Amino acid sequence: MKIALLHLDLSRSQKEKSMEKIKTAIETAANKGAEFIVTPEVSVPGYFFYHEGIHMDSVVMTEHEFLYFCRLAQTKKVNLLLSHVKKVDGKYYNACTYINAEGAMIGSYEKHHSHQKGMETWVNLGKDYPIWHYQEKKMAVLICSDTYYEDTKKIMKEKAPDILFVPAAWPPAADHIDPLEVWKTCANQTQSLLFVCNQTGTQGMMDMTKAPSVMIEKGKMIDSYAGKEAILSADISDDKNHILSTHWTIYPTE
Repeated sequence: MKIALLHLDLSRSQKEKSMEKIKTAIETAANKGAEFIVTPEVSVPGYFFYHEGIHMDSVVMTEHEFLYFCRLAQTKKVNLLLSHVKKVDGKYYNACTYINAEGAMIGSYEKHHSHQKGMETWVNLGKDYPIWHYQEKKMAVLICSDTYYEDTKKIMKEKAPDILFVPAAWPPAADHIDPLEVWKTCANQTQSLLFVCNQTGTQGMMDMTKAPSVMIEKGKMIDSYAGKEAILSADISDDKNHILSTHWTIYPTE
């Protein structure tokens, strides 16, 4: 199983440009053989949109926009984890939706832990922890800081996904918790293969150029990447228990 993380600069919160960049990267990753493609946290419209004063309803993807990604996944025969703003009953969620290779929207995960201020003032908290299946593999999503909290790690340990995907917007900082240690601990406690899809770029108050995208096998760091935009690819064994790649295969964005 080949996975690809879209380590992109989606910091400018321009919905149409973000979607176009994601579409192009999906096509490149699919052409390189990816079966599962993951985007960073709030890829659509871009993580910093609230700080920039953009109206909430304008950032929610329309049915037509979702349909485009469904058709793209079907055409390219790829599974897609697309991170975006979700609106349900007038409330907004930091969400990640699973679109399978047949172009069907299987379900969504909504972020469970947020400081709910600053860039995430708009966030309502999710309640469910879906497990999805692909080729006898159990997969789940946690979003960014969800990986830090004991309640989410306990639930994930009980649900026992083979692979845990983490869309993120989390750079290292001297006065904050080291995200690498958080993710290693999470992978160790859940005993899952863990892939963090972070983002790059800068946006005023936050520098994402050193934000790492990582792959971890049950607590052991395999490889980490930060810097320029790139598509990061890795292979997982058929028995679901091992990351076969010893380092990222890195493709430039087109």
